[in-house]
Amino acid sequence: MQTSGPRTLLAAIALLLFASAFADGGGMSISIINDNPDTILVTAYDLNLYPPAAILSARRINGFATIPLSITPGPDGYGHISWNAVSADNFVGQCGSKDRPQLLANTVVHVFAKSDCHSP
Repeated sequence: MQTSGPRTLLAAIALLLFASAFADGGGMSISIINDNPDTILVTAYDLNLYPPAAILSARRINGFATIPLSITPGPDGYGHISWNAVSADNFVGQCGSKDRPQLLANTVVHVFAKSDCHSP
């Protein structure tokens, strides 16, 4: 019977460390902050997932509040999300949206609903 050498042992340890680092899905932390005093409803998509998936779905965010999120880094190590927001007050009718590629860990993404909503 042949025993494992030091290289095999080191490779096994490296593999275990790698697997444990990504056991939670390999997410990277970012924060979403509502940029204004009005309450908004935010939907955000993780565009590094296939197919892209909602990470927030019409989530109510009060004025100047922050929401921590975990997103998936792409092969380049960057996160990529898109978001859209609408004012929670039906009478105001304000909207906003943005695509945010090349996000680093701990990035703060500012969301807002400051433009008039246009129907298609």
